[in-house]
Order: sequence, then structure tokens, then C-alpha cells
Amino acid sequence: MVGVSLGNGDGTFRTPVTYTIDAAATALTIGDFNGDGIPDLAVADGLANDVSILLGTGNGAFALEPISFGVGGVPVSIASGDLNGDGKLDLVVGQGSGVDVLINMPK
Repeated sequence: MVGVSLGNGDGTFRTPVTYTIDAAATALTIGDFNGDGIPDLAVADGLANDVSILLGTGNGAFALEPISFGVGGVPVSIASGDLNGDGKLDLVVGQGSGVDVLINMPK
């Protein structure tokens, strides 16, 4: 599960909205993974051996259904960056047995 609490603008936060992912969130990174100019969340799912993408809606919320991608082991860390210089964010997922790289390819 991932909880997102929006700020009230006065240093306090609203009650969190929770989003269900496949298993246990172990790490996350933020970035525009679908190229729509709106921040998304990529969450490493420690028990499901996958990464879930929660697409941003533009108002601080995220799509209720995550998009999941399998990785080769138990993910414990995740980072995003443009690894191949094409202007699209890619993901690097660290796991106990190595590293998986997910390259964001054009449609």
C-alpha cells in the first residue's frame, strides 16, 4: 500500500489517500513515466517481485489501478533517470541478487 497526504498549505497535511499495489512497498521514486507532464510514482513491491507504476492525474491523486512490471528478484530500491538519452525516464531496480533496468521505450 502507498499513502499520499496532500498539504493544506499551512504545514499540516490531509488524511492520506491509500493506493493498493501488489504487495509490500519497499521503495519509490517519482517522475513522469508516461510523458504527459504529470508526476507519477514507481513503487518497488518487495513481496511481489515487481514494480508498480501509479499514474498521476494532475491534482495530487493517482490512478487507482497500478501498472505492474515483473523484475528478477525481491526489489529493495528503485531510482529513475534517462539512461539511454532519449528524453524518457527509465528505472533501475536494486535487488538482493543484482539490478534490473527497465528502459522506457516509445509506443
